[in-house]
Amino acid sequence: MCLLQTVGYNVMPGTRNEDGLVALTIDRQMSEVCDNQQGIVDTLQRIIVSNNQQNAFVCIDGIRPLLDNK
Repeated sequence: MCLLQTVGYNVMPGTRNEDGLVALTIDRQMSEVCDNQQGIVDTLQRIIVSNNQQNAFVCIDGIRPLLDNK
């Protein structure tokens, strides 16, 4: 006799599209990204403001490494 069990779930997003949250994948070591965090924010701020001609605020909410196989 064999018992199979499956668990599935869906997570409803806690934000709206109007919030403008973005996830970036950066092909660098975690330590390098953390050391250059302010430079990344400044560069993204300049790019977004120059392309959209409007006020925008760039904030890094969190940094986490990807698994090696992704």
